[in-house]
Amino acid sequence: MKETVRIDNQLLRAMNGDAWHGPALFELLQGITAEQAQQYSIEGVHNVWELVLHITTWQKVTIKRLSGENYEPNDKDNWPDSIDYSTQNWEHAMEELYRTYQSLREKILHFPESELDSPVTGQHYTFYVLLHGLIQHNLYHAGQIALLRKKLK
Repeated sequence: MKETVRIDNQLLRAMNGDAWHGPALFELLQGITAEQAQQYSIEGVHNVWELVLHITTWQKVTIKRLSGENYEPNDKDNWPDSIDYSTQNWEHAMEELYRTYQSLREKILHFPESELDSPVTGQHYTFYVLLHGLIQHNLYHAGQIALLRKKLK
């Protein structure tokens, strides 16, 4: 089996389910309303909506880096300081998260396996580390969402 297929499988499990650790990101987000997503239920912690936007941003960053771009998100993209909280915008945020996830999977599956050990343009790590790092990043924030979900009203 190709290593890119294995990496894609790990992303699939982390995001969609059948993950070893427990609920995957999309399972955790299922049923969360716009009203709930904007709640700051733990002091000093980002809300679910901010985490979804942040995860989406880093999936986009990874897609750009896999395409050879030396891309770094700005502060506003990384952690938006102003969000228009509405049901329509929450639905859009969820759709964008899923769309970027699907684009990333496609990019991974078409990425030349021979390039996995090559350095990412402008970074001090390889594409292999980038992809595994993104999966770890998404799981880290999924864990935060799991805790926030328990506190939602």
